[in-house]
Amino acid sequence: MISGYAEYGPWQEISVCLDQMQVEGISPSVVTVACSLKACGKLEDLGKGRQIHMDITMKGFDENLYIGNALVAMYGKCGSPSEALVVFTKLPNRDVVSWTAIISGFADDGLWQESLELYDGMQLEGVVGNSVTFTSILKACSGMGSIQKGQMVHKEIILKGYEKDISISNTLVSMYAKCGSVKRAHALLMKLPVRDVVLWTALITGYIDYGYAKEAFLCFEEMENEGISCDVLTLVSILKACVIL
Repeated sequence: MISGYAEYGPWQEISVCLDQMQVEGISPSVVTVACSLKACGKLEDLGKGRQIHMDITMKGFDENLYIGNALVAMYGKCGSPSEALVVFTKLPNRDVVSWTAIISGFADDGLWQESLELYDGMQLEGVVGNSVTFTSILKACSGMGSIQKGQMVHKEIILKGYEKDISISNTLVSMYAKCGSVKRAHALLMKLPVRDVVLWTALITGYIDYGYAKEAFLCFEEMENEGISCDVLTLVSILKACVIL
């Protein structure tokens, strides 16, 4: 039941199940605890997550890698990367899930420099990233405006065969657009089998931010020719282009 709620929601029901388990005198398993932590992350319920963490420590589960990874991810999603880092550093072993959880937590909280430094640490340990790792680190590159680091990560993505992953391709377009390499972003966009309003808007905004109003209008027309309806963000961006012209 708890696994089902953790996967499909409503996540609030997990607390009800946990309370009922306690009433019936049933101790939670490792999987039960991990699912409960996942729900806390989804709900951004830091208080409940901390409570479960205390129970985990009392039961001696805190050195379990599966539980440790779930704790790191929970604290990251609840906006407490410092607590995530405390758990992370205490893990006896760290795998790609551990590294991805901590990198994502810092990137999502806007701590981009720290996220990039953690990525460097992951590489030093010889851990190979997965699609989620690369998506998170590209977001950090975007936030930092670090085109050089973004290009290095892009090369790593190609070497590891992740370039055709749609989520990574989308993030690459956004990263290049935000870092000022707009023509590279445009070239990548045109290679994608599916393009949506979010991607077109990222490209249009990139052109406008760097003073290419004419190119932004051409992209806007191209987007409309593909039958993609604009949203509020697209309209705000294209109005900025009118001001530039």
